[in-house]
Amino acid sequence: MSVKDSIITVDKDMVVIEINEAAKSICNLSRDSIEKPFESLLTHCEGRCIDVLSETVNRKKPVEIYYLEPANPILDGTSLIDGPCADTNLGKVFREANKSTSPDFVKLVDFESYSPSYDSAASFIASPIFDDQRKVGILIFQMPIDRVNMVMTNNHKWKVCGLGESGETYIIGSDYKMRSQSRFLIEDKEGYHALMAGLGMEESTLNVIESKDSTILL
Repeated sequence: MSVKDSIITVDKDMVVIEINEAAKSICNLSRDSIEKPFESLLTHCEGRCIDVLSETVNRKKPVEIYYLEPANPILDGTSLIDGPCADTNLGKVFREANKSTSPDFVKLVDFESYSPSYDSAASFIASPIFDDQRKVGILIFQMPIDRVNMVMTNNHKWKVCGLGESGETYIIGSDYKMRSQSRFLIEDKEGYHALMAGLGMEESTLNVIESKDSTILL
């Protein structure tokens, strides 16, 4: 993280145990905020992050959340305006949210290969944050692919929802590539690779599926 990121550490009960300097200005917190419930401190914004943070703590799985300055969006030391990530879908969703003049605006971008995550699939959702009429930041969440897969696979319990021994549901994008995992790959990796090879899938694509253990965007 860059030093401009707001970092707030909470315990399992969502009580603040530490904050950094950036959190003081971005979230209007102080050292007096420590040992208080995080939800009670959300007086400087609309509190859109509380549900995601609560779920993250309960599920014990991290979710990427970015708070960026509208005029100077620096992430990991590089700019989303003209830096190496400007042309990624993270850069695109920032620009769309930054153009909006409505506090109710929300933009979701489709999964794409994301280079900072070693070209793994990533999708983002963004919304501008206003203090009265002044835009003070852009809040961006990285969509949790594990949660998408959990819904589409019924948490790997296909039979329970009536899909029997081989039925499955999955998401296909407008480019005809997958946006969720294949049941066949999850249950029988060797069989899946053998079938795809037999159907003529290119070896380079099969190697990517094997290395990433994923059919998403492929």
